[in-house]
Amino acid sequence: EFIQQSCFLGVCVGPCFAFTEEVIKGDNLPDATCYKFNEVKGQSAPMLMRQVFDATQMAMTGVQKFSTTDFNSLTLAMLRIDTDLVQSLENGWNEVMKYQVQDQDHWGSNPSSYVEEIPKRLAISNSKSLLVLEPCNFASNWAYYQLMSSVASLNWMPKEVKKALGQSSAALALASSFFHGSNTKLGQYFDNLMRGINVCILHEAYMQAFGVLVETDSVLIRLTSTQNQMTGINMAQFITDLLLTEPYQNWFKQMKTIDVPNYEITYSALTLTILTNLGSGELQIDFFASQIMKKLQVSRLDEKLVIGEFLPKMRKFMHKKNIAMNARPDIYNLLLRSNLGVQLHPIMNVVDYLFNWTIDKINPFNLPFPLKVEDGTTSAIMEEFPGKSQCQKQQPHSIWHFQNAKALFDLFQIVDEIFSFQAQEILMMKNGL
Repeated sequence: EFIQQSCFLGVCVGPCFAFTEEVIKGDNLPDATCYKFNEVKGQSAPMLMRQVFDATQMAMTGVQKFSTTDFNSLTLAMLRIDTDLVQSLENGWNEVMKYQVQDQDHWGSNPSSYVEEIPKRLAISNSKSLLVLEPCNFASNWAYYQLMSSVASLNWMPKEVKKALGQSSAALALASSFFHGSNTKLGQYFDNLMRGINVCILHEAYMQAFGVLVETDSVLIRLTSTQNQMTGINMAQFITDLLLTEPYQNWFKQMKTIDVPNYEITYSALTLTILTNLGSGELQIDFFASQIMKKLQVSRLDEKLVIGEFLPKMRKFMHKKNIAMNARPDIYNLLLRSNLGVQLHPIMNVVDYLFNWTIDKINPFNLPFPLKVEDGTTSAIMEEFPGKSQCQKQQPHSIWHFQNAKALFDLFQIVDEIFSFQAQEILMMKNGL
């Protein structure tokens, strides 16, 4: 209750609110000093997600608690993206905990190629624990929570795109942690699904920035010859709702209803579009496309879709609309000035960096990795994850998670800048310039 006098009258009614930011007293609220809450039974307990963060910090560093300030910042970022997102992830972690004892998809029955020698058991509470089979690969997924919080710095893309990127990045953090912690089939499917949804949102947003409507062409937007019912934005909301309301027993069946292209294919299409807009010649792009298809070892059907259907339609659309960037996104210019390895066509150098750190073990032009990526990327907001110094030596894939989050944020910024270019062009046209 905000009116001090009412507090003493016993007439405070209505929903319960949690204050997540500092309350500032204004001149027009001279008595905004009283907060009255109903008494509830039981004992308070930290949310499970907070307990997982604390237990991971303890297991990986010996420090008892994850930074309260950092955790509060992450949860506040979630609330700003979607008021249901915190509870969605909280329920998701609860179901992951329960999944340990189911008897069909056994914990450890689907090992990854990144096996770690010493699993760790996280002490979640006095009565609960979580066995983590790949501790470094589990902890490094904290970078995707930071990726989620980074969407607040994007200024130009539509709010529904920002929301979807935040939702999908947060769900990716849970999904990848689930897989590397459990080595289960459901965990792996969930991990790959979220990577596909994340880049699907980016691809659709990029095409949208250039005026391609969702209904225009299923090949250009959805990368399929059949009409998909869900957009990437719809998919992100579907997963948020799924984690919020469904027990793990329903996850696989529900997730299978999402028809999302493989993320390697979607990312290839996005990259080819960016190269086209940046003025690369058709021969260069054709060479790049063929190299990527070989490296990805995609099926003939997917290769036909990307090279035989998507690429010609995309070129025709861009030519018809007379679309060409008058300026390169700042993120590209910064990356071009960075030490990214050998002297290659500069745009290809940047794409090779983004591709390598967005799709694991893909190095389309055979550059000598590892690159000095931490010097090259502009994603300075990404911080350390618990145990990074030791994991850097023990498990390279954990560092890939960390750099993958950075590269994805670079892509977020590229798409955001494309929207800014379009906004500037529209403004110039309105002003007759």
